[in-house]
Amino acid sequence: MPQVLVKDNEGAAIYSYVTNALALSSKAIDTYKLNAGMVSVEYAFVEEGDWTLLKNNMSANSELKVDAATGEVTWKNEGSHLNRDYRLTVMATVTFEDLSVVKCAIPVTLTENAIQ
Repeated sequence: MPQVLVKDNEGAAIYSYVTNALALSSKAIDTYKLNAGMVSVEYAFVEEGDWTLLKNNMSANSELKVDAATGEVTWKNEGSHLNRDYRLTVMATVTFEDLSVVKCAIPVTLTENAIQ
């Protein structure tokens, strides 16, 4: 699940993962007058550190990507095995139309057999 949690200045959650989907809280709807059509989220890797090492050393037909709409990370290693864990960051950019833009850093670890 996408690890997105946006709080207002008072610490109240206004946008977070609830029962299988990202959703606005009642405070976001009632106080800030937001609706689902006013919120968009885009996911992308932070292209530094371990991400750079992996991208520069991937063999042909290997794949490392994050779905911009869902945040789902795909790692297909068609070459040698990983010799250590690689720590990556996916940045979720949450845009509240005519209000603000919030960035949420989501840690991702690639291990030899899985994504955590």
